[in-house]
Amino acid sequence: MKNVASTLNKASCIYGVARDTVKLSNGDMDKGEYVLKTASNVARYSAGAGGAAGGAALGTMICPGVGTALGALAGAVVSKSVIDSVFRLFD
Repeated sequence: MKNVASTLNKASCIYGVARDTVKLSNGDMDKGEYVLKTASNVARYSAGAGGAAGGAALGTMICPGVGTALGALAGAVVSKSVIDSVFRLFD
């Protein structure tokens, strides 16, 4: 479960960067906006990965195995929600 959450998180980051790269190539986005969007995608990925690691560690202390998987998932979701809220403050 932990690996699935990590893989989905990476895929989301790669998709976001690829989507923005296509927009930049088509002229639908300028370089400044591209840099900001890419930094945002990487920050969201990093927050999700960090949250998953922290959640997995906490879950392992409570109930090894199932707790690890559920903690990783919960940690990724919570940390992504927090970072999304922070980014909305600056939009």
